[in-house]
This record gives sequence, C-alpha cells and structure tokens, in this order.
Amino acid sequence: MADLCDRDLDLRLPDLKEESRSRLQSISPPFIRIRNPVDIWPSATVHGAETAYREGMEAVLRDPQVDAVVSILMITDETGVPPLDFIVDLAHRFAEKPIYVSCSGQKKHMEAAKAFLEPRGVPTFWFPEEAFEALSFAVQCREAMGRKGEEP
Repeated sequence: MADLCDRDLDLRLPDLKEESRSRLQSISPPFIRIRNPVDIWPSATVHGAETAYREGMEAVLRDPQVDAVVSILMITDETGVPPLDFIVDLAHRFAEKPIYVSCSGQKKHMEAAKAFLEPRGVPTFWFPEEAFEALSFAVQCREAMGRKGEEP
C-alpha cells in the first residue's frame, strides 16, 4: 500500500512524530519497530483488536503530520470481531482528518462493518486500494478547490 500511495496516487506517508511512535510502541510488543504505515496487528495479539485499533488510530490521528487515516481491519471468526463504535467516535472527535476503512477477513464481517460504518459517516471499502484511491481523489479535489479563482 505504501508503494501504491507513493508511486501511483501521489499520497505521502509522513514520518510520525516521536510522541506518536512512543505511544504506539507502548501498546506493541517490544520486537516491533514502529513506523508509518503502522502495523497494529502485533498489538492486537497482545491487547485485543478493539484496544489495538482504537489506541493505534487515535495515536496516529493526534499526530500533526497526519492528515487522514486508512485503517485496514482484520475481522474473522478466529481473530474476533470488535465492536466498531470507537471508529465512529474517532471520526467525530477528529472530524478534520478523514478516516477511511477497509476490511480484510470474512465477507459476512466485512458486510456488517460496511453496513454499520457507512451510515455513520465513515467511508468503508471492500479493497484497501479503493480506500487509498478515494483519498487521493479527495486530496486532488481539495487542491483544485484551493486553486479556484487563482490566476494561472
């Protein structure tokens, strides 16, 4: 995904501030090296999916270097299906930073996540690539709107 963002979508993955990396490291196993993109799954194996995703997303959303978050949720019967209210809460608390969600796992859980999140204002995509493409399009639109009325 990082290569797709950089090479094809003109999206930059910023370096996380030390405070953000420290927060993420505090919930991760010691052998994990924190960087962007954040792999939160090792933390989920220690603290559970809901805590890891919630704490991880909040740490990244608080980072002034980060303008948006694309979260790829792993949801299966075996790994567990966390309640997704925390994502809606984060989307409201950090309204200036879009949150896009994609799911990896069983179709029934992906459909349920989409049915829950989208009516609550959190765009949800079947494939991670689609989420990043939508984010790239939103960035292009914002940039074009910012140039409206400017002299060429």
